[in-house]
Amino acid sequence: MSAFGYKRKQYTIDVKGKLVFRKGIVKIEQVEKDDWPKIKNCKKLAGISLPPGLLEIGSEAFQGCKQLPSDFIEKLPVTIMYIFEDTFTNTPLHDQCIARHSEIFLKYGVEREQYSIDGEGKLVFKEGVETIFRIFDEDTQKIKEVVFNDGVKVIGEHAFHDCTKLPSDFIDNLPSSIIKISRFAFLNTPLREQGIERSIQLLPYTLDNTIDSTHTSRGKLVFKEGVETIDGSTLAEEDKDCIREVVINDGVKVIGAKAFYGCEEISAVYFPRTVVEICSKAFGGCTSLDYNFKDELPVTVIKVASDAFDCHGWWHDNY
Repeated sequence: MSAFGYKRKQYTIDVKGKLVFRKGIVKIEQVEKDDWPKIKNCKKLAGISLPPGLLEIGSEAFQGCKQLPSDFIEKLPVTIMYIFEDTFTNTPLHDQCIARHSEIFLKYGVEREQYSIDGEGKLVFKEGVETIFRIFDEDTQKIKEVVFNDGVKVIGEHAFHDCTKLPSDFIDNLPSSIIKISRFAFLNTPLREQGIERSIQLLPYTLDNTIDSTHTSRGKLVFKEGVETIDGSTLAEEDKDCIREVVINDGVKVIGAKAFYGCEEISAVYFPRTVVEICSKAFGGCTSLDYNFKDELPVTVIKVASDAFDCHGWWHDNY
C-alpha cells in the first residue's frame, strides 16, 4: 500500500486502486506539484473514499486529476462548506465544480444570517430556522448562552465546532423538537462525547459494528419500529461506509430518493411486505449488491424508479 500527495499522509491507495482519505481530515489540501503526474497518470485509480465530517476541499486540490469519476462532485459529502472554483482545474469536472461552488456560497451566505449574537455572548436563532449550520469562526468563542426558536429540528455538521464556552448542561437542555444531531456537531468542545451519545440516541436505527471471526465489522443496520419512510437524510454520513447488511422494519412504505446512495459495502437488504415504492437512486452506488437482488423484492412493491438501482443499471420490466 502506497501513500503520496496531499500533505503526504492524508490518504493511501489500497490494493484495488481506491484512494482512501484517513478519518479525521476536515480539509483536503492542495496536491504538491511533484505529485501531479503521479495522480494524473494513475490509471489504476478505482475510486475515492472521502472521510465523514469533511468541511473543505482546497484550492486546486484535484488539479489535473482527469481520471476522477464523472459523478464525483455529485457524491461529495453534504458536510462540505467550502469548495473553490479552481478545485478541479484542468479536469472534466471543472464546470460542475463552479456550479457546486455557487450553490454552497448561496447556501451558507444565507444561513450566515440564521442567528444574532449580542455583546454578552447570547446567541438567538431566528424564527423559521429548522437546520442549524456551522456557527462562524468569529463567533465561536463569544457564545455563552443559546436561545433556540420553536421549530429547530436538526443540529447539523460541525454546527457548534470550537464553541468551547457552551454551558455544561447545554445538551441536556436541548429543545424536544430536535430530531437529529450530527456526531460532529460539538467537535473540539468539552461536549463532544455527550453530543455523540445524544446523536446516536436520536437515530432511527441501530448499527452493530462489532468485529466477527473474520476480523470484519458486522455492519448490521436495523431500523427501529415506527419508521415509515427512509430517505436521503435518514442515514448519518459517517455510517455509510460501515453498513454491510440492512434490516428494514415492518411499517416502512417508501424507500426514498438516495436513501442508501453511495453505501458501497451493502451486500444484503431485508425488506418487509409493507414496502410499496422505491425511489430514484435509492440504492445508487451500492456496488456490493448482487444482481439477483432485484428478484428478492417483496410482491408488495408496485413502483420502482428506473434509476433506483443505478449502480448496476438494474431495471425490472414488470414495474
